Amino acid sequence: MTTPGSKLQTTTKFNEAFDQLLLPNQPDSTPDFSRFSREWTAAREYLRPKDIKDRSAMKQRYRPEASRQSIAAFGTIHQSKQLPTLLETYLEDMRRQFSLIEYEINEYMSRWEVHQDVELIRMLIARLMDWHKAWAPPKEFVHLFSQRQNTDSSCDATSLGPIVYKGFDFTFRTCLFSILPPSFASGFKALASWALSPEDFPPADPLTARTPITVVWQHCETLGILGRFESIISSVGYERIERHVLETCEGNWSSPMLQELRKWTSNKVLSWLLEIYVRGQATTTEAGSMLAGIGSRFDYHLMKTLFELRTKEIFDIIIDYPDSTGALQDLREGLARTDQGATLVKTLRKANAKRLLHPGADTKLILTQYVSTIKCLRLVDPPGVLLFKVADPIRRYLRERPDTIRCIVASLVGDEDSGDSLLDDNEPIVPIQQPEVEDLTDANWLPEPVDAGPEFKANKPSDVLSTLVSIYDSKDFFVKELQVLLAQRLLAITDASDVARVDKERRNIEILKIRFGEAALQVCEVMLRDMADSKRIDSHVQSQRSSVVHPTIISHHFWPSLESSEVVLPGQFQNLQESYSHEFTVFKPDKKLKWIPNLGTVHLTIELEDRTLDVEVPPLEAAFIELFSQKDVWSLDELIAAVGNVDRSSAVKALSTWANKGVIKEQGENSFVLLERAEEGASDEDGLLSEEAAPSAVPVLPPVQTAQQQQAEQMRIHWKFIEGMLTNLRSLSLDRIHSMLKFAPNYDQNIEDLARDAAAIRPTPCLKQRRAIFTRRGLNHEEIDESLSQKISILSLELQDLEDRRQKRRVVLSAIRKIPIEVLGKIFIFVLPPMLNKKGRKELVGLSLVCKGWCRVVRLTHRLWSGCIIRGPPSYEELAAWFDRAGDLPKALDANPPECSHKDDIPHLQCQLGLGNPGLLRLLSEGPMLDCLAIDYSVKCFRSTVAHIKSLGTSTMSHRPQDMIRSLTLNFEPWDGEIDEPEAEEALSVLDA
Repeated sequence: MTTPGSKLQTTTKFNEAFDQLLLPNQPDSTPDFSRFSREWTAAREYLRPKDIKDRSAMKQRYRPEASRQSIAAFGTIHQSKQLPTLLETYLEDMRRQFSLIEYEINEYMSRWEVHQDVELIRMLIARLMDWHKAWAPPKEFVHLFSQRQNTDSSCDATSLGPIVYKGFDFTFRTCLFSILPPSFASGFKALASWALSPEDFPPADPLTARTPITVVWQHCETLGILGRFESIISSVGYERIERHVLETCEGNWSSPMLQELRKWTSNKVLSWLLEIYVRGQATTTEAGSMLAGIGSRFDYHLMKTLFELRTKEIFDIIIDYPDSTGALQDLREGLARTDQGATLVKTLRKANAKRLLHPGADTKLILTQYVSTIKCLRLVDPPGVLLFKVADPIRRYLRERPDTIRCIVASLVGDEDSGDSLLDDNEPIVPIQQPEVEDLTDANWLPEPVDAGPEFKANKPSDVLSTLVSIYDSKDFFVKELQVLLAQRLLAITDASDVARVDKERRNIEILKIRFGEAALQVCEVMLRDMADSKRIDSHVQSQRSSVVHPTIISHHFWPSLESSEVVLPGQFQNLQESYSHEFTVFKPDKKLKWIPNLGTVHLTIELEDRTLDVEVPPLEAAFIELFSQKDVWSLDELIAAVGNVDRSSAVKALSTWANKGVIKEQGENSFVLLERAEEGASDEDGLLSEEAAPSAVPVLPPVQTAQQQQAEQMRIHWKFIEGMLTNLRSLSLDRIHSMLKFAPNYDQNIEDLARDAAAIRPTPCLKQRRAIFTRRGLNHEEIDESLSQKISILSLELQDLEDRRQKRRVVLSAIRKIPIEVLGKIFIFVLPPMLNKKGRKELVGLSLVCKGWCRVVRLTHRLWSGCIIRGPPSYEELAAWFDRAGDLPKALDANPPECSHKDDIPHLQCQLGLGNPGLLRLLSEGPMLDCLAIDYSVKCFRSTVAHIKSLGTSTMSHRPQDMIRSLTLNFEPWDGEIDEPEAEEALSVLDA
């Protein structure tokens, strides 16, 4: 139901609206609704968007008469306060007429999809700008809005004119973006690409009138296209950068490319962006400030693109090192900016697994690539986190290869056949660095990088050789292999007068002494001394009796084991050996020569009926041809029996040497005849000798046992001791066996090596033969049961040992080790009191000694070091070092000294237990600010301290002691007097002065 008040209010508002229709010059006239309607229709028709293709309609709008009529109509509507309604109607009419623009847009885009011509997009944007200008609100209409603001007291001081343009732009852009087809995005991207790189597009027709690109960007900004398609503009710049990086940097690793790329980006891409976005800026400073964020994003994308390219090429970059140093510098800078080290590690490890760590790759090649990887990744990431993650699979693979040690040692001694050296000639010769335990007292200690793994160690060896040696747990393997290789190289010297080669080996040993130490290479010194003594002994023997034999005499106990043979040299060779041995015994009565007939070379002159041959062959070949001097025809079995126990394959290879030289010929099956005269066209294709290829006359290196072979042979000997122990003592633990084997000769293994070697040697034939012997003896059931019980006991002990070792490993993986540092620090704070006395400080030190991780937590938890209670005279060095670990936290000190024996007869005596203590005074003047200082005083000590501070002054201190204390608490003992109020005020004035 309507109330009388509401009726009155409605009537009043209706009358006010009705009065607005009255003309001002006719106050008493009746309302002219028909005139208002005509004016409204005229104004709306004038504002109604027209089809710009209809020239008559456009000319009608811009006629002077139409302009005057519209001004009058706008005035009437303005007096009626209906301009906002007219504006809404105008915008609604524009929405309805937007189908005209949609038709033209579809026409242009259909042509673009067919021809892909950028000029069509330029023409479309220019056409849209024509529609925008034609439909823009006239100035007369906007002017009336500004006048309305001046007459309407309800409006603020802001002009309403710009509101009309903003409403028009918003409506026009909304309708435009709603009708743009999806293909417009690709067309606009092509336009932006053409503006950035016009050389990538076909040349345009010079007769075609083109809109300047600057005007096109202005139109795009007016139409709102720049803001709408900003991501497309950025993508054009990103794609152009990626393409340029691939074109200029792929495979180009010799010099850094990042600075050149940044210069190109600044000149090419950023200037293109300036043309689009900051055309109206007066100075370059304003333009630079507007594009600061955009330039930073493009620089990041440039660096990321270059880093991804170098990451894909990282394996080849490492191969090409050091010629690829420039690419490594780009990687180092890109790693610091993009933080994509994990991608680099994943890519390199994948490439290594595919191209390097497989059976087809030579060990020397793997080592060379590993050394290059070390050098390259140290340039990219000096802390070594990336190197640790990449090198781990390579190290494990090299550890499984049997010839890794030999390849490294061959590179150390400069083996000519090993190719390029693993070590740089310019690298200084330094001792091999072993991984050291972290020094927790180092003042320059730095925490490990945040991306380091749990097994990463910052103090790893820095030089290449130490890194290679660290592949294995001990350098003893390298020393043994070095001895084997040196023995082979020394025994390969056939000419005793070849001093240059011996001196070269001596120089190598002297260099290796610096790396491995004097003690490790004492055996090598003995080997070199044997070479010199051998030459001296041979000279003496030759002076006593001339001989064609020139042996190399070595010390059996200091040289690696040589492969022995039972070859017996017949005829004149045996006579020569016996004659030389006799002269040696005369010269060295306490020694005796033991010949190794399968080593060395023999120079022979063979005289046949029609020819003479000068050859140099191994001893077995010489022995066979010596037998042919006794008779012309020999069978293979007769030859083998005549020279001793020689395997059949070695005999056939030795005979094939002479057959290839045309000295002997196979006649029948396993029968050989001497050829005094050479046969023409002789062939042994169907004989026994054709089955074996002719060997080289002289082997490259003597057959010396390698370090692994020596270790296996030594373990077989030690296993005999183990069998004896188990036979006599029934069951023994691994620790007991290890302890007893220490008394065996040449035993230098640890318990882990013993367990591994014992497990590897158990299934060998010697054990099977041992079991067979036990079976032939006829063991009864009780003995079999006892034997099985012993085996069970041994296996139980081994199982217990493995369980203990597994338990030790599990301790490392316990849950408490996985607690974050912050949480563990909070636990320590909760356990320890806030103020630490002597006992509390001892407990804190005890926590830091548990393990390296807890020590790190204690160091990084500043709250543990912020409070201290001392007894007795304090030391400045101890207090300063203690509070220095508290960082910026508030610090508190409670000095509670024992009773002071103060002397009353000495005036102003400095009390050594309060503020007068030199250590405490130095802490307050030079040390950190103390938030709270509490001191227990006697009255006598306090009076002495006040007098001392009063007389001290501040001339010798950087700060006054009282200035470095925020809160001071003094606890007085009551038994030696009291302080009256004047005395207390005087003391406070001294402290505040």
